[in-house]
Amino acid sequence: MEPPGTSARTERTAPRGIVLRFLASPVEVVGRGGRITSLRAERNELAVDHYGGIRSRGTGRFDLIETGLVVRSIGYRTVPIEGCRSTPRSRPSRSW
Repeated sequence: MEPPGTSARTERTAPRGIVLRFLASPVEVVGRGGRITSLRAERNELAVDHYGGIRSRGTGRFDLIETGLVVRSIGYRTVPIEGCRSTPRSRPSRSW
């Protein structure tokens, strides 16, 4: 058994890359044998809410995306880094 945080090197048959999918919400991380194999995501559509704002809304259609890595990064507050300019806000600005 491998120590935690390490993995065996495997032969790659497909090129590596990153694909960004917009209008999709992750709903399930799928795995087998303690390893991530895919991510189940619901497709979204943009809709106007009762206040007139635009929001995403699930369509009930789902995709299974094969992957070996999931990085959760949306919705976190930043930690100030010395030498980098930072503006603390309670929520994102909507200047557009």
